[in-house]
Amino acid sequence: MTVALVLLLLAALLLLGMPIGFAMGLTGVVGIYAVGGLDTLMIGRTLYDEFFVNRDWPLASAVAIMLLVLLVVPIVVLQKNQARDEEQAA
Repeated sequence: MTVALVLLLLAALLLLGMPIGFAMGLTGVVGIYAVGGLDTLMIGRTLYDEFFVNRDWPLASAVAIMLLVLLVVPIVVLQKNQARDEEQAA
């Protein structure tokens, strides 16, 4: 009884997990070609090229910091607005 239940559970998890894994893998592959292929200029490739191909560490560091600021500043602003809205609601 216990072995049959474990096998049934394992089969159910496999049946649910396989399409999800397939979709995740397919998304990565299709995503590359959906934005223009491997030759399209993307920020990650630019950073890699500046660090390791061109050996221009100051420029690559500046681009990385600007990307970090570009991502962090809106998050901080939204969190402060949310905290202010919660204080006003209370």
